[in-house]
Amino acid sequence: MEAGSRAHADRRLGVVMRDYDVVVIGSGAAGLSAAVAARDAGAEVLVCEAGDRVGGTSANSGGLFLAAGTELQRRQGVADSPDALFEHFMVANKWELEPAVVRRFVDDGPSALEWLISLGVEFLPTIIPVGQSSVPRGHVPKGWGHSEITALQAAASGGGVDISLSTRVERLLTDTSGRVVGISAEGTEVRCGAVVVACGGIGNASDEILREYWPDACRHGADWHYYIGVETNRGDAIKLGRAVGAEIGGKNNGLMVGVSAYHGAIEGPPPGWPLLVNIKGRRFANELLDYSILGHNINRQPKSVAYGIFDHAAFTRTADDPRYKFSPILEAAPGYAWTPDNLREGFAKGKIVSAPDFTALAKKCGIDAATLVATMNEYNQDARAGRDRHFLKDPRSLVPVETPPFYAMERRAAERAVSFVGLHIDADARVYSEHGTYVQGLFAAGEAASGIVNYYVATGNSIASCVIFGRAAGRNAAAERLHA
Repeated sequence: MEAGSRAHADRRLGVVMRDYDVVVIGSGAAGLSAAVAARDAGAEVLVCEAGDRVGGTSANSGGLFLAAGTELQRRQGVADSPDALFEHFMVANKWELEPAVVRRFVDDGPSALEWLISLGVEFLPTIIPVGQSSVPRGHVPKGWGHSEITALQAAASGGGVDISLSTRVERLLTDTSGRVVGISAEGTEVRCGAVVVACGGIGNASDEILREYWPDACRHGADWHYYIGVETNRGDAIKLGRAVGAEIGGKNNGLMVGVSAYHGAIEGPPPGWPLLVNIKGRRFANELLDYSILGHNINRQPKSVAYGIFDHAAFTRTADDPRYKFSPILEAAPGYAWTPDNLREGFAKGKIVSAPDFTALAKKCGIDAATLVATMNEYNQDARAGRDRHFLKDPRSLVPVETPPFYAMERRAAERAVSFVGLHIDADARVYSEHGTYVQGLFAAGEAASGIVNYYVATGNSIASCVIFGRAAGRNAAAERLHA
């Protein structure tokens, strides 16, 4: 596509009076990666962002980057490879994914990480274990996700990419053959050679969309469920894609985190020391399981409900009590429901119940009393002995629950974190048509895309996916201008 006269889209699309080679919808890590990659391939690029700032949910994320066989790993003496991550990734996803897509993810991870570094993102020298793998693969950026967005935005804006804020794309334009040839937003049509959809997932979508595409994300009702991403993630990718015949994949797949009913803020890895039981009164998992799968385990329990059981020491513990120190996250983290102050908040709101003994506590919660008493007696024996006979939890997190009164906090997998529902893509980020081919001129990346992951593998696979497939989408979208 021949570019028109240069025009900078300052904040709103109304100032744009020209066509582009590539239009990118969304300015998170996926969208900005696509924009920079397309620009580097020679395309003139417009980014449309529904929010009033660049970055989307990526800017508020931890920014961890999951990759194997990286230079940073080698410097730390970590022996790892893309092949090892491929096997782990596919098994974790039950081989439900297209292997070529996962190969793209694992093979391009090291180079995508180096690309971010070349843009100015600094990563800590220590690589951390994430998910259910003992191999350290979590690359931690200084400044978290904000630092990655800052670097990507600088690369985009400094290279002449136009960014239009507060601009929600309403529909995709197609020609008579069904090829996507532009977008319509804010009463303005912009023509282009290809469109990259990178406008996030369906975490804040309407109840209608959630019920159809992610029913687990609304099964407990509005009193429980909430979304931790940006408000603008309303499922636009689904709406835009359906209108042009795109295949929607990943239905009812997404990361649901176990939460309380009173705090309503971000919760991540569990602390480990509370005991988790189901309504039968039995433990069902190692309480230190990664949050990426603990929510799934809660949903597998009767009525999809769990209870955290603890005693009064949890309220009165001191900040340096070593029994409560072995935790994957700092207790001072915002939204962390298990701090003494937040426990008191839950108790004051009636969302944490108490009783003088386990039998009375079970009756208040609807838990089988005899089984709970047996579970607690056995667990306390294990905690004193320093060995978890059933779930092999790290002894440092075996805290006896034996000083009355006793407490129970209801837990459900209700925090909507990352959705895996979106436009079904191949390894080149091309969007499949529901008729078996492709929607020509259409690409997708980030949460707007599906087919990359069905079951969250580990902290860091989201940002890595955004950058890896964002770059692929941008490069390939730029090539489409030759066909326009």
